[in-house]
Amino acid sequence: QFTPVFLPRGNLAKPKNLLSLVLDCSGSMEKVFPQYINHVKSLVRQILEQSSADDIIRIVDFASESHTVVFKLNGIKEEDQQKIELHLASLEAGGVTRLYDTTIQELDALGQYAE
Repeated sequence: QFTPVFLPRGNLAKPKNLLSLVLDCSGSMEKVFPQYINHVKSLVRQILEQSSADDIIRIVDFASESHTVVFKLNGIKEEDQQKIELHLASLEAGGVTRLYDTTIQELDALGQYAE
């Protein structure tokens, strides 16, 4: 499961909105991975309905290693959604779970947006 965390506008984040999705892509997710990614796509669609230009969505996938892709939204919902869904479609489950290091790494990375 995943829990979206939004930082408040104009307080902690330079972008209007900043969202970080940290996705478990380890081998333990293999059986449910297609449904899991579909849930993430549905969440992204909901988020994009309320987003605006210059919002930032960070997608961090992790298994044995973690990878981060940053999407700065251009405000054209269809284009933003297509780019994000294309990335999500490229993810595969496998490897071990690198949860702790990934979490620390992403929390540190989010500090770059603090004012």
